[in-house]
Amino acid sequence: MTDTCNLWRDGYVIKDTYESMVTIPELYGKRQDAFIDFVQPGSWIHLAPLMVGNWGWNVDQSKLQLALWAILSAPILMSADLKQIPPQYRDLLLNKEVIAINQDKLGIAGMIVETIKEIHVWMKPVEPIVGKQHSFAVAFQNMRTYENFVKLPAERIGLISKCGYTVRNLFQAPSDNQSIKVLEQLEFMIPPMGVVLFKLSPICAPSGVYDYA
Repeated sequence: MTDTCNLWRDGYVIKDTYESMVTIPELYGKRQDAFIDFVQPGSWIHLAPLMVGNWGWNVDQSKLQLALWAILSAPILMSADLKQIPPQYRDLLLNKEVIAINQDKLGIAGMIVETIKEIHVWMKPVEPIVGKQHSFAVAFQNMRTYENFVKLPAERIGLISKCGYTVRNLFQAPSDNQSIKVLEQLEFMIPPMGVVLFKLSPICAPSGVYDYA
């Protein structure tokens, strides 16, 4: 497939509803071992157009679609009427940090690495690489219809840099940056049917290398 296709898909046609949207990454998540090797520069999953700015779901659900499309390195093609799009949705579509995750030049698609309390944990290796340790984009997808609290050590999802990581919530202001050690807990709340999207970058090169594959 990578020899003949720059853009490919195998899934559902999206409708302007939250339920329709979540079935698409869920399909790829269930079959990720079969799909992952086909995603690379020049060969991309076309999940569906972005519905952000249309009327099918709220801001938190729109963040979810944008985050998962970025994690999966899928084309982010807008479908909203740009003359009428509300400002909060326009701002989501103009989020340069999320776009950078989507278009990271390593071209690696993320995968589900954990499912905890109806939360999918999606991870995507991205730049910068410090020593031999990738940075990661990590999306915590809440599948519940109410808020979901997360508390887990960084090492549980394969973050092993001994110096720790800078942590950036990509849907918050840059002033909210923090750092975390490997054995420290990530603690945060995810909105109903929403997402929290982090970028974690190693502070120094680790003594060992985490093999993402």
